[in-house]
Amino acid sequence: MQQTPFSSGSKYLDAIYLTLVIAPLSCVPDVGFLAKFSAMGIGAIIMAFMVIFWYGLKEFGLKGFKTISFDDLWPQSILGISHWFGIVVYSFGIVPITHNIQESMSRPKEMMKATKYALYLVFFLYAIISDGVAIVYSPSSNVIITEQHGQLYYRHYFVGDVIKHLPDGYLPTFVRLVMAIVTALSAPLLIVPCGEVLEGRFWNGKKVSFQTRVILRLTICVVSTIISILVPNFVAVISFIGCFSVALISFIFPYLFHIVLQRKHKINSTNKSNSKFGSIQTDYLMLTLGVFATCTSVVVMCLT
Repeated sequence: MQQTPFSSGSKYLDAIYLTLVIAPLSCVPDVGFLAKFSAMGIGAIIMAFMVIFWYGLKEFGLKGFKTISFDDLWPQSILGISHWFGIVVYSFGIVPITHNIQESMSRPKEMMKATKYALYLVFFLYAIISDGVAIVYSPSSNVIITEQHGQLYYRHYFVGDVIKHLPDGYLPTFVRLVMAIVTALSAPLLIVPCGEVLEGRFWNGKKVSFQTRVILRLTICVVSTIISILVPNFVAVISFIGCFSVALISFIFPYLFHIVLQRKHKINSTNKSNSKFGSIQTDYLMLTLGVFATCTSVVVMCLT
């Protein structure tokens, strides 16, 4: 927002303006009312990436694809693995708000199918579009020089926010503005479930009045805005908290709970229920991998 002509020049005023947009959208009865805004956000992101791709190809052509080597196909260090796992966790962020979304659906039984298609879409966006953008813009970034068999090899890799690499102009300004709008439209998708959780916690599941719900959600918006302005590196802090909690909910607790339920109900390996949900050996394997990846990512992030 600060890199567009619509910025007030002050990060405090810009944050207040965005809060004024987010606050009314956060007062809807449930997340189902935000479906149209979410669809608009997806469309805006696709348009933004098209512009980003076009500028990258115009500036660098296909140089990035020519410099990609076999070693670039996977992480080169523990830090790289940690970043990869962070993307996986972020992509799987639907888990904490699954029940809120399912309750707002007109056909709740279709939740599994909708989730499957959504994860396919996320895979497409991250594996193809994001990697493609990073490759296209890689000549503008850092270079690693390695020597093999007496020859020097130059490996480009992309670091940072791709929007910062865009030049000034109408289309780049449009992209930056679209990203700010998408952020404003996406925030209520987290504020509404958060408000519902607090309602159940404070009022023990009792139905609350509309005025109380509005006050609670507006309070969440205001407090979040104040913290984001005053706390240094707020994005890193909140990303750490989000990734850690989503990693627990998505990759540890499900397998742990399934193991507990299997033991409690004595489900046999030949049982229909067991064949549908996987064997207990798979649960132990995934639980171990989830704990290892989560702990490793947390330690690496703290050290770096």
